Amino acid sequence: LSDPQERVQSIYAHIGKLPRANYDLLERLVFHLARVAQQESANRMTANSLAIVFAPCILRTDKVMQMQDKLSDIGKQTVYVFI
Repeated sequence: LSDPQERVQSIYAHIGKLPRANYDLLERLVFHLARVAQQESANRMTANSLAIVFAPCILRTDKVMQMQDKLSDIGKQTVYVFI
């Protein structure tokens, strides 16, 4: 989706479909990462840096993919997590 507002709404819609345990885990992880990002002056981890590190783990798939395709998806994954 090219429109940022539509992208955010779509992400929230998908998050709302998660099983309760997964939703709770994601909520706690995001809360923790937000706290880490608040300490950027001490740990040099911006929200964007955290998205780069955690996006591939949060948004991984079971599909078999070539490594090059996985690497090209990192940019998209980072955008979704950074929102």
